[in-house]
Amino acid sequence: MVGLILPFSKFFHEVLDFYEIHALHLAPNAMMTLAIFAHLCEMFVGVRPTMRLFQSFLVPQLLQGAVGGGCYFQPRQGVAGQYIDSHLRKKWEDWKKDWFYTALPDRPRLRLPTGPPERSAAWLAVSELGEEYDAVRDRLKGLQS
Repeated sequence: MVGLILPFSKFFHEVLDFYEIHALHLAPNAMMTLAIFAHLCEMFVGVRPTMRLFQSFLVPQLLQGAVGGGCYFQPRQGVAGQYIDSHLRKKWEDWKKDWFYTALPDRPRLRLPTGPPERSAAWLAVSELGEEYDAVRDRLKGLQS
């Protein structure tokens, strides 16, 4: 689904752990957003994807009451021009019919969730990027032009 490749990266697990969500909570566009972010960092900016960098540009949102696929990411307010514009599909028709099951390592965030994701104050916290990220910011701005 959406280019999902096993085993999952350290960054993927960091996102799940930080936001206290399960993999099945993520909507298809959330998977795309994570994959795009990781690819952007590694291939175009030349850095490893980190939670600090991810959190400075994107914030999770919830679809009310949805257990599977109820969490997605959108750009934070005020990051226009600092991060790439992404044009994802508005709707993934019947995406759940393409769902599959596979054996995974026993990690808590990869287990079936018992309910929908729950928002926490940590979701909205902004991770300020210090001077050590100036080169990353410059590279991202250069990709915009």
